[in-house]
Amino acid sequence: PEQVDVHTQQLVREAVTKLRYVPHGAARALRSARSQMIGAVVPSFDYALYARTTSAMQTVLDAKGYSVVLAEHHYDLKAELRTTEQLIRHGVDAFVFVGLDHDPALFTMLENYGRPYVLTWGV
Repeated sequence: PEQVDVHTQQLVREAVTKLRYVPHGAARALRSARSQMIGAVVPSFDYALYARTTSAMQTVLDAKGYSVVLAEHHYDLKAELRTTEQLIRHGVDAFVFVGLDHDPALFTMLENYGRPYVLTWGV
């Protein structure tokens, strides 16, 4: 911005406002290699404790500039794998997995794609 003439900067700002321009998130993520999205994968949205956990997670991550993408796998570990792969394809930066059981292939996939993760409710 400091290399662009002040008048030109003002014209661009006015055009942005007039056209209601919103930066394209995928394009920004491509350039920065960061989407600012965290995938939260839970067994069920019906279990109140999981809901409270994801709500608290959303509050904390939002304060740090991240959005949370929630996914439910209905206690189906193969569905958890598919969902995780889809979220990776959509560019999430990291994952939080809620629940006790996970297919070992999940961790191999996360390692192969270089995605950090946190496990909650694990023993």
